[in-house]
Amino acid sequence: MAKRVGSRNSNESALTRGVKSVFRFVRFAEFEILFVLFFVIAFIIFKDLVGNGVALVNVDKMKVLT
Repeated sequence: MAKRVGSRNSNESALTRGVKSVFRFVRFAEFEILFVLFFVIAFIIFKDLVGNGVALVNVDKMKVLT
């Protein structure tokens, strides 16, 4: 009898099956993971720039020329 495709290998340990399922999930949701990661990193960088006073325009040093 032919072995079914995609069936579990009875010789694999639970740890191996768990690791394979995690990698399968990461491959499936790769774009969504990278999308969220991009916004998290952008938020952290923007938060640090604004928190340190290194904004694009430093309003404190602007003077009105008359």
